[in-house]
Amino acid sequence: MPIDIIRKLALIVIKENVFVYEKKFYRQVIGGAMGLAFTLTLANIFMWKWEKQLVHRLKVSNEIYGR
Repeated sequence: MPIDIIRKLALIVIKENVFVYEKKFYRQVIGGAMGLAFTLTLANIFMWKWEKQLVHRLKVSNEIYGR
């Protein structure tokens, strides 16, 4: 599947999250739903990219990072 299709689908998941609470419908306006498998995948992708950049910066300054 092309990356642009994946990006469009991810945007739909983040922007179109609705839920019901006490018989009322609500739309979450920022972020993805907690517990949704795809939201977890997006979070892992984000953290992988963030950690990759962080580790590169820390290597240059001889610092250590662990998680």
